[in-house]
Amino acid sequence: MKTTKFFIVIFISCVLLGCSCQNDTRIVVIGNYLDLLVEKEQMYLTEEELQDEIRCELLQYSEEVSVVERGIQENDVVRIQYTIYKDDSIYQGYEDIEQRLLELKAGDTFKEDVYFGEEYGYTLFAGQYLTYEVTVVEVVCYELPQLTSNFLIENYNLNSEEEFYDYVKTNALKIKEELALTKIKKQLIQQIIDTTVFDDAVAEQCDMKYNEIMNSYRNYAELYGIEVEDVLDMYSLAEDTVRENAEFIVKSTQVCRYIYNKEELKISRKEKKEIEERIYQEYGYDSAKQYIEDNGKEYFEDEVMYEFVSDYVYNNAMGIKR
Repeated sequence: MKTTKFFIVIFISCVLLGCSCQNDTRIVVIGNYLDLLVEKEQMYLTEEELQDEIRCELLQYSEEVSVVERGIQENDVVRIQYTIYKDDSIYQGYEDIEQRLLELKAGDTFKEDVYFGEEYGYTLFAGQYLTYEVTVVEVVCYELPQLTSNFLIENYNLNSEEEFYDYVKTNALKIKEELALTKIKKQLIQQIIDTTVFDDAVAEQCDMKYNEIMNSYRNYAELYGIEVEDVLDMYSLAEDTVRENAEFIVKSTQVCRYIYNKEELKISRKEKKEIEERIYQEYGYDSAKQYIEDNGKEYFEDEVMYEFVSDYVYNNAMGIKR
């Protein structure tokens, strides 16, 4: 009977993190991971940030209003119709764009020459200057609701504008603090990585992860007929940054697995569920199942491991430097 109970305990401790507690790390010498120095900033909101947060909060209750008299302003939505002229051919389209074409009005038209790179996906346009004729079809803005007593009580169960501002400010500060904590924990894990000696196989794993990430960007670029550099620009990335990110993913996974085993850490089902919810909600998913379908079970388990161990490292840091 005792043997049976012992087996069950060991089995549960393994499945909690998908058996990732197995000692399969590629670490030769682990860097110091206890009593690290934490640097934490005091969080606050500027008046401009607060007004932006208030606007974002109220947008969900806004009404779309057509703008006729004035020119396009920031935060307007502009609907355009465009015509592309190539030789004797005409290609027409219609799309929405935001925060562009400032000062134009509905009905205004302008022409612009646009160069399509040699690698542009639509070969008919690739490597050529073509003329765009753009017509502003409609300009709309979002009219925010007034903070009346009825509106505040019905939607927020609040009694005054002051309470609403405090509500928005509290939520915004909470998000800021969560982002700051995420940054601090990453810095702590990076400190450990910088003082850890990995075996030669890790360098190969880093190369594989880098190629995997870059291939995903290349596939995206090919799909939309643009250069991979343009995709990286969209995310404010350079190839060197992609490589750094790939190395961090690989090495942080190794470090976290090592610490988890070395310290004989255990994660409860409740803790695991809370971390899982935190992860998939942060990336905009409704469930862990959806996240796993897009990213894979192993990657999700590594994310859970990272969050759990980085929390442990943070909680065991030596002190706070402000």
